[in-house]
Amino acid sequence: MSFRISRDSGEIIISAETAAKNGSAYGLMTEYEIIYLIIHGYLHLKNYGDYTEKERKIMFPRQNRMFNRILKKTGGTPYEHGEK
Repeated sequence: MSFRISRDSGEIIISAETAAKNGSAYGLMTEYEIIYLIIHGYLHLKNYGDYTEKERKIMFPRQNRMFNRILKKTGGTPYEHGEK
């Protein structure tokens, strides 16, 4: 979950337990799922939405690109995370 506090700041809250369950379902280590969720929350704070198909077509590819850059730097395999 992400919450805007002010124009220049916000909070991202992640349930580690839920991340572990989702990571397992998507074939990701919990740590990578948490990173993916941080990226997702960050994009929401930057005014990206995922409430409509049109918004998802913009947000999810950006989210996947950001995530894959991190995976590449950490030696992970490129990944296409689906909708949740």
